[in-house]
Amino acid sequence: MIFAFTSDIHIPMYARDAYHMLTLPLPKIDVLFIAGDLTKRAVYQPFIEWYEKMMHVWKPSLVIAVWGNADKEPVRKHLPEVLSDIVFLEDEIYTLGNFTIIGTEGVLDRPTSWQKRNIPDIHKRYAKRIEWIKQAIKEAKTPYTILLTHYGVCETTIEETHDKGGLTSMRLCDALKENPPTITIHGHSHHARVWKTKNPFLIYNVALPIHGKPLLIDADTLEEVQVGLFA
Repeated sequence: MIFAFTSDIHIPMYARDAYHMLTLPLPKIDVLFIAGDLTKRAVYQPFIEWYEKMMHVWKPSLVIAVWGNADKEPVRKHLPEVLSDIVFLEDEIYTLGNFTIIGTEGVLDRPTSWQKRNIPDIHKRYAKRIEWIKQAIKEAKTPYTILLTHYGVCETTIEETHDKGGLTSMRLCDALKENPPTITIHGHSHHARVWKTKNPFLIYNVALPIHGKPLLIDADTLEEVQVGLFA
């Protein structure tokens, strides 16, 4: 079984890249994971059109997604109604064979200005989310766990900037070191030079602007399927 991972599709902003990856000679994709930022500027119809094309080309049996900061309230309200076959995880767990999928928008060490203005208790929410993620990993009944989060985890797979706290969370990173997920998947950072690290645990940045293609992993071996940059 082949798992495909991507994020930060931001249709219509990255529509060219999003449609181009549908033309690539990829093996059969069984499950597609999208780590947030499906849309841009609260516009969801372009994503629906891409999604319908993707389903025709890739034909995955399951699509699992989390929200990103660009997926505004109208998107979060209407996409699940229109695309009811997508499993949207909002601080939720989904069991898939040998895998426990822990889906969340994630945690930032430095909340966005919008979050600070509109979510006064955002720091408390993030602290609570860190504890929930730790507990979800601890209580998983399957051999493997996948943390699917939009925001980054740790710093290695985040682009160089004077303040990485607006893109990732070292607090979450430190909290997971003792008992990490099998695989951590994130996006949000569009220009990272390093997209994979095994230190302190296995983390992939799957943002579409970096790769132009999905990360493919063989679910039976946990090995990457060699496709271009992901080799």
